[in-house]
Amino acid sequence: MRTPVCGVGLVILVCLAAASGGAQSAAPAHDLVQSRVAQEYPSLFELYQHLHSHPELSFQETQSAARVAEELRKAGCAVTTGVGKLGVVGVLRNGDGPTVLLRADMDALPVKEQTGLAYASTVTAKDAQGNEVPVMHACGHDIHMTWLVGAARVLAQMKGQWHGTLVFIGQPAEETVGGALGMLKDGLFQRFPRPDFCLALHDDAELAVGTVGYTPGYSCASVDSVDIIVHGVGGHGAYPHKTKLQSTTIPNSLKGWWARSAAGLVRPTWCRRSLQWAAKTSPSLAATSRGSPSA
Repeated sequence: MRTPVCGVGLVILVCLAAASGGAQSAAPAHDLVQSRVAQEYPSLFELYQHLHSHPELSFQETQSAARVAEELRKAGCAVTTGVGKLGVVGVLRNGDGPTVLLRADMDALPVKEQTGLAYASTVTAKDAQGNEVPVMHACGHDIHMTWLVGAARVLAQMKGQWHGTLVFIGQPAEETVGGALGMLKDGLFQRFPRPDFCLALHDDAELAVGTVGYTPGYSCASVDSVDIIVHGVGGHGAYPHKTKLQSTTIPNSLKGWWARSAAGLVRPTWCRRSLQWAAKTSPSLAATSRGSPSA
């Protein structure tokens, strides 16, 4: 399980570069970071295991937020909780200099864990619709919280190597969209130092353990939603030809756009999920939504 350590080391080195004005020597800084991370690793791995076995759904991250807040306080941060409902903000000041924001998300997914790990999640919870569902950190946000805490610990120990202000963010509800917006609406950039640089990373199952991937330009995108309102007269699913609307053509049109979208660079998941919903709720749409995307 070297992924958390690699994430911590990468974030710390980038922070040092940003907050030292480029004056920091790369080799000594790398060695010092690796040494400090190695010292913190056993307790960080224990933290990761705890977070993994105690996942919480979006906007239910009370225990996760409390643990992140506790760890940031121990690292020396001034911590504010309840930002945008469940968001956590930790501020570590070290004289004049740039402000660097580090962000990690905290929520898990309604997925049943079948890894067989000793610390596998057996948690269940009620989702937003009131259904009892299994919960798992299937997207790696347990790793993200771990590197955030690790970065805070090591950077607090290395204040002689950087200057400025660090802002550590524990963001709720990334999976369902809304957690970041809630924090912004609650004055994230008005109540706390406004960053000159923002850093985040995400675990990637396609990369080998112990490696870090990066790319110039855009890497990850924001999430938006689109509502399509169709005006007309509905009918029975068995007689779609008698309805006075073109709803049966919409799924194919959307799938065609999806297939042509920037050679796969754009991945409109809302389109896929909307078609799945349509197939479940309207027999008249099921046939068209199950077909192959048009070219």
